[in-house]
Amino acid sequence: MQSIDNSGVLNYYPAPQNNLNAAVAFSLDTVGYTSAPAVTISGGGGTGATATAVISGGRVTAINVTAGGSGYTTAPTVSLPGGATATATVSGGAVTAITVTSGGGKGTMTITDNTSYPSGDSRKIVDVEVYDYHGHKVEGYILNAATTVAIDTSTLNTDRGLAMTVKVVSTKGLAKDGSIRKIMNSLSSGAFVMEK
Repeated sequence: MQSIDNSGVLNYYPAPQNNLNAAVAFSLDTVGYTSAPAVTISGGGGTGATATAVISGGRVTAINVTAGGSGYTTAPTVSLPGGATATATVSGGAVTAITVTSGGGKGTMTITDNTSYPSGDSRKIVDVEVYDYHGHKVEGYILNAATTVAIDTSTLNTDRGLAMTVKVVSTKGLAKDGSIRKIMNSLSSGAFVMEK
């Protein structure tokens, strides 16, 4: 198990801190889905595939294909709001199954990069690690043009809250670290405290 010091802001990026005006927000979904989210199936060269989501405990637990469609040459993209993710299986030109890869909803930590990058510079990566106080961790990344990432924290033990670290790195090598600790139902959204 990993030992974690959550006593303050963690400067773990090897480059020195600089004047990057980094701002990163977080939001933990403590309720989850209260009704089945819409399932959107797109791409793959075909049309007509439809599916419905099944929820339990605030998370998507299954997706049932209601129509396989036709003409699919590759697996289409499956999209759901609220952080759930899934992949489609294609056989004979039709979508035959959809597998949930993350239940989203309850336990989903959404990270948003609000950093003001200098003119001529942009985001290279925002690296986020989420820890429980029992030595477990999950992580996620925001790359290039994206501004958000949803991280599934449902495998973490939240009895004593969660802690997170973030590093923001620009394409020109500017970097800023930050952290937040004791994320619980009473503090389920806010902003990282960034290094000075």
